[in-house]
Amino acid sequence: MQRFDSFLATGSGSGSVELDLDAETATVRLRSRWMGVDRPERFELRFAHRARTEHHGVLELTSATADGAAVPMPAGDDALLPLVVEYLRVPSTSVYVHPQSPLADMGPLGYAEWTQRFDLLLLVVEDYAWPEAEPWTHVLETLDKAKLETSRD
Repeated sequence: MQRFDSFLATGSGSGSVELDLDAETATVRLRSRWMGVDRPERFELRFAHRARTEHHGVLELTSATADGAAVPMPAGDDALLPLVVEYLRVPSTSVYVHPQSPLADMGPLGYAEWTQRFDLLLLVVEDYAWPEAEPWTHVLETLDKAKLETSRD
């Protein structure tokens, strides 16, 4: 099993993404706690994993839980296509923070911290196929373009 993760923490809250990748399955854990946001704090997503090359693979969602309770999988009109996320492995790369972003000021002052490097990028496939309701919009926004680093655990 390989583990990848990323995080962002500020004085207003924190969020993280953790990916466990096996030969045939993957598990993604999302944790999110932000001031003024009312939604489950923990999501666990289970996927079937199909490696396409050494550096590219596809994850197809098979089940989900929110704070330990099962989340119904999209069905009928909400299930245009299976919910799929691609991953790309890249050389270890610094996370870019735009100089005008509030994070650029908050980090050096100790008011924010985040994953500094990444070597795996997640990309939501066919985002129009994902339901346009919670919790799916939160899951899509959190996963799409997530930059994860090989865990040092």
